[in-house]
Amino acid sequence: MKKSATAIWVLGLGQAISAGVVLWGWTWFMTNLDKFVNTADKPNATGFVLMPVTFVITAVLSAGAVLGYPIFLALNKNWSKALWLVGWTLIWLAVFAIVLIYLY
Repeated sequence: MKKSATAIWVLGLGQAISAGVVLWGWTWFMTNLDKFVNTADKPNATGFVLMPVTFVITAVLSAGAVLGYPIFLALNKNWSKALWLVGWTLIWLAVFAIVLIYLY
């Protein structure tokens, strides 16, 4: 049991890091949006299409990073491990957020 509990929090840490990398990429893109889309004049179709498409891609990648393996576990009737994994992932994401808020 101890090995399984350790593996779950380590998996949660890995999933949180994966989701953090995806969210960092989204944040970088949004802060550098003016390099990709002409924002000097009125809004154009490129900006209207590019922003929602990148948001959907980011949402899918983030959801996959956080929920991909837990969904696999749940489909294989291992609900407790799936719920613990989601919980640990959310705890690690909260820790990362608190550290980032404290640092910046």
